[in-house]
Formats: sequence, C-alpha cells, structure tokens
Amino acid sequence: MLKVLEDEHKELKEVLMTEDVQEERIDEENSSEDEQYSLDNSLFLDKAFTDLKQKLGSGPKQLMDLWNREEQVVNVRDYLVPQSLAPILESLLEKYGDMGAETNLSSRVKMYLIVILCGTIDSVCCTRILDITEHKLLNWRQYLRALEYVGFKIQFVHDQWRGVTKAYFGLRLRKLEDDTLQELETRYHKV
Repeated sequence: MLKVLEDEHKELKEVLMTEDVQEERIDEENSSEDEQYSLDNSLFLDKAFTDLKQKLGSGPKQLMDLWNREEQVVNVRDYLVPQSLAPILESLLEKYGDMGAETNLSSRVKMYLIVILCGTIDSVCCTRILDITEHKLLNWRQYLRALEYVGFKIQFVHDQWRGVTKAYFGLRLRKLEDDTLQELETRYHKV
C-alpha cells in the first residue's frame, strides 16, 4: 500500500512539474495563438501579452490553493471531489464527457487532477476582472498546461483563459490611458 501511494505521489509530482517538457509545446502553441488570437494592434497590449507568455515557460513561483482541504468530499460518477466543486464537475461531465478518459494515469492521480481542473475553473469564474493578477493568470495556465500535457481534453478551458487574459489586459490598457490623460491634464493646467 505504501509503495502504491509513493508511486502515485511521484506520478502526480511529474504531472504538475512538467515545465521542461512543456517548453517546446509552449513555443509551438504561442506562435499559433499569436496568429489566431491577436489581442490588438496596441503596442502596450502586444508587449504586455508577450511578457506574460515569456513568464509562462517558467511557471508560477507558488501554486494556488484551489479548494479547502477540510471540506467534505462527495462522489460524482467515478470521482471523489470536494462538495463545492461537485456542481462544476457534474456540468463538465454532462457537457464534455470525461475529459481525462484518454489518460494513462492511475485512478487516484486522475481524480486529483480532476479536482485541480474543477478548482481552476471555479477560481477563474469566481475572480472578478479587477482582482485578476499576473500571478493568478500564470497559475491557472500552469495547471491547464499540466492537465493538457497528460491527455486531458480541455481546449474549451483554454479558450476561456484567453478571454479572461484579454479582459485583464484591456483593463490594464484602460488604466494606462486614464493615467496618461490625467497626467496630460495636470501638465496642461500647470502651463
């Protein structure tokens, strides 16, 4: 039993720390994302988005807590998940089927990764655009990359991540514009 737990722990650690293996895929994905999802012709957005994509290769410095470890766990089909994430998993399974069905992971590791997927989706959905940070974007993306790397079919979540990222940079651009206008107005009134 102890050997099984050690093997599962090692398997899970390998999945979540796939930065080196993923760097090749990051470059390929970034070039296709640039073509498909060009944010804007704005120099600010291009620079900011490029900076964020470069940070993606290194992954987040600290992982997020996506659920309360003390929370009651419930059964949703073949998975045990925290009760607060059960509606998310039920909805995902109904709409997309078992996103991890094609993985070769042990059932316990797969179950843990399903919880990470649901926790990530919950975190994205519950975070106001004003409260999004680069740290959160990087964490969400790192989790999604790890899940996709091991075979989870989650393109729909990547699409949502891109939308949230665009909103984040749009808000940053609006703030930069407001600050610049305020500065120009202040200078104008001094003259």
